[in-house]
Amino acid sequence: MKVFYNYIIIGLSILIIGCQSEPEVVETETEVEETIEVVEVKKFQSEISNITHKYNYYGKEFQVTYVYNNEKDEVIDAYGDEEIAKEVFGKEGGPEGTLVTAVEGDENHKEITMKIFDTAEEIDAYTEKELKSTEAASQNYASRNNCFNVDLPGNDEIRFFEDINYVWELVDIRGLNKRTYGIQYLGHNNDRISSFYMRSTAFQQVSFYEHSCYSGKRLTFNKYYTSQFFGVNNLRHYTLSGTWFWRKSWNDQISSFWMP
Repeated sequence: MKVFYNYIIIGLSILIIGCQSEPEVVETETEVEETIEVVEVKKFQSEISNITHKYNYYGKEFQVTYVYNNEKDEVIDAYGDEEIAKEVFGKEGGPEGTLVTAVEGDENHKEITMKIFDTAEEIDAYTEKELKSTEAASQNYASRNNCFNVDLPGNDEIRFFEDINYVWELVDIRGLNKRTYGIQYLGHNNDRISSFYMRSTAFQQVSFYEHSCYSGKRLTFNKYYTSQFFGVNNLRHYTLSGTWFWRKSWNDQISSFWMP
């Protein structure tokens, strides 16, 4: 009987210690999460989000707000300058280049500001003065035109994830300690990227391409915030083609990428 009571005391002690230590573990995880300052919130705050796209197409400014059902992954309504959007994006092929210049708000109400170009190459011409150097820009153009992978060492980092909200990292294309990093074909990771984040000590830019060899439609993010971290937790909110119910997002549509 004495042995039995000893077992009970030991069991209760373990249970009490475990209960007391649990908040410390949760607190530690929270602290780690807070150190990664990504632009967008990692968790959906509601089932419905209002995503406003603010466009600049060669000086013509217009905007469309998409009412997005996060659980069903579909656009359920749209309002704003829809006729202009149809005129710009409804033509055959449509504009190839999208340059995201600002992302504001949270998962309930988000505003994405973009410049739209007919060709992907026009993004380079527009941002060349913003790049690290003329030499770096010319190296980037040459490498992309020749369809090469590029991997130059540096201090930057980029990570890609199969699901939204930075879940299930695609570790074999993770970029650590990079200056310039490009993969012209993602192989078995083709059409699997749903979110990403990057850390940079200086200039921050990454371009995603619809097809291999840095071709097809292009989505480029420029980042000039003081924080060295930048992330996009949901590529479903970024339009690859079309508008409203025939809209296709960039989620699971990326075949190559380039970080200059």
